[in-house]
Amino acid sequence: CKKRKNAGGGIMATLKEVAKRAGVSTATVSCCLSGARNVRAETKLRVQQAIEDLKYIPNAAARSLKKMQTNKLGVILPDLSDHFFSEILRGLSQRLQEENYLLTMALSYWSPKRECELIDTFLNENVAGLLLVSCQPENTAFFRSRQTYGVPMVFLHFRPHGIEAGFVEMDTYTTTKALTAELLRKGYHFYSDTDTEVAVKLIDYYYNNNGSNLLS
Repeated sequence: CKKRKNAGGGIMATLKEVAKRAGVSTATVSCCLSGARNVRAETKLRVQQAIEDLKYIPNAAARSLKKMQTNKLGVILPDLSDHFFSEILRGLSQRLQEENYLLTMALSYWSPKRECELIDTFLNENVAGLLLVSCQPENTAFFRSRQTYGVPMVFLHFRPHGIEAGFVEMDTYTTTKALTAELLRKGYHFYSDTDTEVAVKLIDYYYNNNGSNLLS
């Protein structure tokens, strides 16, 4: 039979291959995935390990792939209470709409476990790509294993540790430096009760260098 491919063109494992690796029947694998009937914990662990090893994507994703639903992008944010994250979502929504992509957003609520589950859910739905503000950028092993699915992942704000991946961030230092320089140029003064740590360092730098570097 013809092998299925993921969005990145890689070959996807089949249910039969998972069953063979776990030493069980395909029916048992199906039951583990659907929860249709109880499966012994030991057997379930073997199946889960086989799924992880083979990077198996359930048939729901295959059906999605056959329908060529490759214009769907998953977005995962920690929450929307922070204005910064709301602005990220607004900007993404506007840009993706211009490019005829469908945006599906989910919130991790700063839970690493929930974030992992959401990433796997999106991968199983065969999204064209993932954009996320991760609450666990240090979880290198997890992100590295999910990269093998062939689905592009772009990280925002927090850079993942030890992996090659798309990354976008705001240059806070340069922005603060430029704003501080402009305020000083206009004759404003900062007072200790409202200083941020970054502003204090920049002002010290300004005076120690007679303003020549900061204002250049």
